[in-house]
Order: sequence, then structure tokens, then C-alpha cells
Amino acid sequence: MKMLENKLRTVILAILIISSLISCKNSIDEPTIPIIPSPSTGTVVDIEGNVYKTIKIGTQTWMIENLKTTHFNDSTIIPKVVGDYDWINLRTPAYCWCNDTIIDNKQNGALYNWYAVNTSKLAPKGWHIPSYKEWTILENYLISNAYNYDGSTSDNLIGKSLASQTGWASAPEIWSIGYQLLLNNKSGFSGQPCAFRSSNGIIFENTGNCCIWWSSTEDSTLNIGKVYSTGLSIYYKGTYQGWNDKEFGLSVRCVKNE
Repeated sequence: MKMLENKLRTVILAILIISSLISCKNSIDEPTIPIIPSPSTGTVVDIEGNVYKTIKIGTQTWMIENLKTTHFNDSTIIPKVVGDYDWINLRTPAYCWCNDTIIDNKQNGALYNWYAVNTSKLAPKGWHIPSYKEWTILENYLISNAYNYDGSTSDNLIGKSLASQTGWASAPEIWSIGYQLLLNNKSGFSGQPCAFRSSNGIIFENTGNCCIWWSSTEDSTLNIGKVYSTGLSIYYKGTYQGWNDKEFGLSVRCVKNE
């Protein structure tokens, strides 16, 4: 009887050890999927009746979809410009669709030149195009609150936390937006990859590598005639900042007036 009890204890101990090893393996091999804040924390409706989901991040409330209106908020029509040559020569507001298909309206929004942004009538009333400072406030909030891909609170490593969980091209680096897409979007911002249009009128198709958004801030120092933009890329650990010609066609995200 005693021998049987000893054998039983041995079997139980073996089961416990195996269970412990399996648990440890799972904790190492299976990264934690981020809990994404509810994207339905609010909505905003533009002049055409398009409804956009919104989310509060820190002290700011952001659209979590790209703008897709074809009218300014005073109901004025924004000219749609398709031809490359026509786009190049514009110094007035215009928009186009990604790859010039209306289907892209549903997912990616429209591409606007900066002359449309600069009217101050592009965003729904009560909202506006974020300035350089407001983009920086968003970035600093996420960094300081451990939204970096590795949980650190210094340096700009927030790309994965801003990027959506769909649409991005695959990449092997653990810090990349393209690595295990289900690890993206911890912030709920849902940044999707999108096409853009260069100042020579060419539309660079959406290949899942990047997205670029306008700001409302012109550079008055080193790059006169250019405007600040921010973006995401599978090749960057965080957001990347740049200056674009006003003739570029870029995506637009809006932030709520405080």
C-alpha cells in the first residue's frame, strides 16, 4: 500500500512539473495581445453625413479614421483632380481618391493637398487639422505612458501602438508595425497604411508600408514653402516627422477643439 502511495505521489509530481513547463513555454512563446480601448468612445459627423469613430487619448480626442469628405464644412465642393499635370499646377484646394477609386473612400479616406487643409474649413465643425504641436503632444503622451513596443518610457518607439491590426506588410523585426499585427494598436488610434500623392502628381499606391498625415503647421525657417507631416512606416520604430511640399496629396486625421 505504501509503495502504491509513493508511485501515486510520483505521478502527480510529474504531472505538476509538465504543466509548469507548458505554462512557462506559453508565457514565453505567446506575446500578450494588447487590450485596445473601445473605438466607440464617440463619433463625429461631417457635412456630408459621413460618421467617424473617435477616441480620447490623454487630453486629446482624435478621429480614428481618415477624413473622406468631398465638401468643406460650409458645404462648398472641394474640386476633385485626377490628372497628374493638373495636380502639379494647382495652388488651390483639391482632393483625389487613392488610386482614383471610390472604393478607397470607404477604407482609406481621401488625399488632400495642403491648400485644402489651409482653408480651415476641411474638418467637421468643432474639429480641426492637428498642428505640429498637437501631433507632438500625442507622441509624448504615448511615450511617457509606456506605449512603446517594449514598454519603455523614453525615445519614440510608439509605431506599433498607433498602427492598425490590418493592412500592413509583413516585417521580421519585433519593433516593426509589420511584425505580428495583432500586437498593434494598443492606443486605439488605428493608423492604417495608405497611398499618397507626390507633388509631381503621381499617386504612390498603398503597398502596406506607410501612411502620412498632414499637419496645419508651415515651416518658416529651413524649409520655407513646406508643411510639417507625421507618419508611420514598417521601417520605423516610432512616428516619423517630415516636411512636404504643399502640392502633396496626403491623408488627414482630425482632432477635436479643446
